[in-house]
Amino acid sequence: MNPGEVPPAVVEAAAAAAYGAWQQLSLAIGRDAGAPWEALPATARDGHVQFVRLGLSGYNPGEQHGQWVANMRADGWHWGARFDAEQRLHPGLCDWESLPATQRAYDVCRDTAATALVDTWRQHFAVP
Repeated sequence: MNPGEVPPAVVEAAAAAAYGAWQQLSLAIGRDAGAPWEALPATARDGHVQFVRLGLSGYNPGEQHGQWVANMRADGWHWGARFDAEQRLHPGLCDWESLPATQRAYDVCRDTAATALVDTWRQHFAVP
């Protein structure tokens, strides 16, 4: 699936909806669902959109995570047991296999939901 064929508004809508799907799943299992999409910093929303674009380009969730790690490290971030934006520490800066199962599940959920939404758009709304 080529992300260039999908309008940016559809990609962003897919990212927002996939994030919302994860929030609902989090609530259902008694976990913190995080901030609403609209309350996320622009950099966080952009990151979710980038994950969707990578998925639409054929990257699997593990490969998407690897790309995110490379981008974060290039931007000066390092692994840390707790997230700390000021010190640029993030617990997710590790290889895919070392991520907690819940984080891997989130990445798979996001990828599956976003891909399904874009596929639905292509089948029912895209102009040939």
